[in-house]
Amino acid sequence: MYNRVILVGRLGSDPVVKTTASGQTVANFSVATTNKFTDRDGVKQEVTEWTYVVAWHKLADICGQYLRKGSLVLIEGSLSTKKWAQKDNPGKFNYRTEVNCREMKMLGDRRDSTTTDAYEPAADNAFEDVHQDDEDSIPF
Repeated sequence: MYNRVILVGRLGSDPVVKTTASGQTVANFSVATTNKFTDRDGVKQEVTEWTYVVAWHKLADICGQYLRKGSLVLIEGSLSTKKWAQKDNPGKFNYRTEVNCREMKMLGDRRDSTTTDAYEPAADNAFEDVHQDDEDSIPF
């Protein structure tokens, strides 16, 4: 069985990019996805889900360079759940499900960004692999 997730949403904050002790680059950010529907009583509802996303290596660098709070993105990856003991209560655990990002496509245009340079292409064309100019080519 294949673990695959596709999200289309907006970043809740700028990506946080760090380098691990082993020298690997990692970017962390959250993506908001909103579901709009009408409930049984005919009342329009809007539910927003927040998903944590982790990108590694060159993709992490690209996310840190080009994504900003409010950026519209398509994220493809796999789900993973982290578990850790609470510091003040070692018998209890915290859990967080996140998406390990394998592919990121920027959707929208400059008007969707909170900064003017967020969507400038990279000089070495490395950006081309994760950039999508045509919203009509979204696979759904």
